[in-house]
Order: sequence, then C-alpha cells, then structure tokens
Amino acid sequence: MALSSSNPADRSNARGGNPPREEQDYVRGYEDGARSALMEVMSYIAKGHTASEVRFMAETRLSHLRGELEERRQAILRGPATVPKSTLLPSHPRGAEGDAAAPLPPPMPGYSYLFLRDGHQRAREFVRQLLEKGLPAVLITRQPQDLPPIPSDAKVLTLVLDARNNEEWQGIELSGKHPVPADSSAITGIVTRFLEGAGPQVACYWECFEFFVSERNYEQSLKLVHWLNSTLLAKKGVLALSVDPGTLSQTQLRNLRVDFNLCDE
Repeated sequence: MALSSSNPADRSNARGGNPPREEQDYVRGYEDGARSALMEVMSYIAKGHTASEVRFMAETRLSHLRGELEERRQAILRGPATVPKSTLLPSHPRGAEGDAAAPLPPPMPGYSYLFLRDGHQRAREFVRQLLEKGLPAVLITRQPQDLPPIPSDAKVLTLVLDARNNEEWQGIELSGKHPVPADSSAITGIVTRFLEGAGPQVACYWECFEFFVSERNYEQSLKLVHWLNSTLLAKKGVLALSVDPGTLSQTQLRNLRVDFNLCDE
C-alpha cells in the first residue's frame, strides 16, 4: 500500500494543479514567520550580543509565539469588519499599468507618507515633487544614484548609510552627499542641525529602512521613525518613508503604519 506524503507541495503536485487556498496560506505564513525570526536574530548579532545573549533573547521571543499565533488566528476568523467595496462597485482591472497611473498623494506640510509598493519608484516621484517646491530636504538612502535629480538652487543633504561606525559625520557640511553610519544618534544629530539651519519646514525622505533594521534592530528603527515623525511634523515639515513590505512581518508593518497619516499601497 502506497503511503501519502505529508508535504503539502507533494500533495498538490500529485493532484496536478495549483495548491488549495489553505496550503497557500500555510506557505505564506511560514515564510512570513521565518523571515521575521531571521531578521530579529540578525539584528541581535549586528548589535554585538554574545551567543548566550542571542540564545536568551530568541528563547524569550519563542515563549510568546503561541499567544501571537492565537491572536493572528482570531483576527483571520473574525474576517473584515466592513463589506469590501469591490463587492458593491463595478470592478476595474488593476495591472501594473493601472497601478503606475494611480495619482500620487499631494505633499502637504505637517503630513507623513508611507510608501509600500513599486520598488521606491512612486516614493522617488513624490520626492521629486517636494524638491520642485523648493523645500529643504534630508534624503537618507543606500543608493544615491537612484534618487531624482536635485535642483541646483535646492538645499538638500543626502545621507548615504554605511555599515561602518565612524565619527566623521559630526563635522559634515549640511549640504551635498555624505556617508554616515547606520546609527540613531548620527541621524538625529544631523537632522537636528539641519532643522536649525534650514528653517522649520523641512522634508525628510528615507528609503533604506530595511538596511537600518538589519544593522540595528526593528525596535531601534521604529524609535527613530517616531522621533523623525514628531520632530518634523511639529514644525509642519514632511516625512516620507519607502519600505519593501516583504522584508517585514505583518506585525512590524502594522506598528509602522501607526506613525503615518497616509499609506500609499
């Protein structure tokens, strides 16, 4: 008698079709959990914790796993709180061309914007509009060559995050392009100096959040977002953050969304 495989992928291949919805959900959930766990362990190692400290923190995290799974299961079972608009309104195809044609949110003083799609392209177009308005800006990136052109008369400081923990950032000019360490004190110090010299209405765009998370950890990265949000928006500035949602867990994304007025996804 042949034994049936316990592997969901084997069973779907034997049937000769796409795996059922519950198997797809299982695979996505497993992938999300594995990514979250590995990112968290990497952040502990990047901070210089010893092997015993990493083990202790991982065991602490695992001790809360059952409660988090139950919370997520209950949320799925409850279903949506409202009827989806797609069931009430005529549907329109949304391909890549339709997504690209969707209008960008207007940049408004005192607002924060979170971009979660199109590989930073929509966020960079949003930044281009900010620069055309003549707003002084701090741009935080790992790939400065991909940013929109900077007008010659604009006051723009581009910070290129580096894995090295150097102290050269303390004496940098508040314009041009400079390498800085992925460190909260470096970012807060530079932005504070920039605000003092450029006036209250300053824009800040950050598109290498994932790199900062890998160099530090998610909690420290989120605290820096909190600080940027409160500091810039209190002065009627503009904060924009572009993130690849596949690099964060659903819980991390949900916590991140709380800080932003508008989420473009």
